Amino acid sequence: MSRKTQAQRVREILENEMASGQLPPGSRVDEDSVATRLEVSRTPVREAVLQMVQDGLLEKRPRQGAFVPSLGLREMVQMFEFTAELSGICGKYAARRMTPDNLRELRAMHKMMESLLGKGDIHAYADMNTDFHVFIMRLARNNYMFDTTHNYGLRLLGYFRTHLFYPGKAEQDYHDHCTLMGAFERQDGDLAYELLRQHATIHGDVLAEYLLHSEPSPVAAMRPSPVRMPKPAA
Repeated sequence: MSRKTQAQRVREILENEMASGQLPPGSRVDEDSVATRLEVSRTPVREAVLQMVQDGLLEKRPRQGAFVPSLGLREMVQMFEFTAELSGICGKYAARRMTPDNLRELRAMHKMMESLLGKGDIHAYADMNTDFHVFIMRLARNNYMFDTTHNYGLRLLGYFRTHLFYPGKAEQDYHDHCTLMGAFERQDGDLAYELLRQHATIHGDVLAEYLLHSEPSPVAAMRPSPVRMPKPAA
């Protein structure tokens, strides 16, 4: 395996650990530990970390190393607003471009989320929720749109996951998805845009309200979850 390929693999793993909550906001990314755990030299780890710093997914602190960024309240709200628009645009094009096979796969994911919610497994629900939204982003079939939305979305995933652990929020999330699936069934791109934009905006507003009033965060109670890469759109 080439060094470049190793760096890409390391980055992919780190990104998925951020998405799954194993690397929540504020976590330090220790290059030695990552190299040991992944059984690679420090060079590809250093390259992966540097790339992620350049893309804004990690931040370098003098004499401390790389960290998953912790967003201030104002920055978080602004990023939620921006990401909400990007998510809506992805949804619009996904609704117009998805194939019958894509729609069947999306239905299956939605059904699985219903089952997980019924079992009260919010950790697994949060994992599937990430897969669900990334799959929609891929269905837009626009690499520039995907890369931009994915990079900004990764910086917010820890906060999105936190939101799902507040009482009743996972149920509301699933209800929103039910309405969204109706738009996809009808291939209504404009409605999908509006629903996804509102979906992300409301999540951001609710979470900001919790943080503003210093509610205890359930992030500390979140256990690491297995990482699964969403399947690319056909």
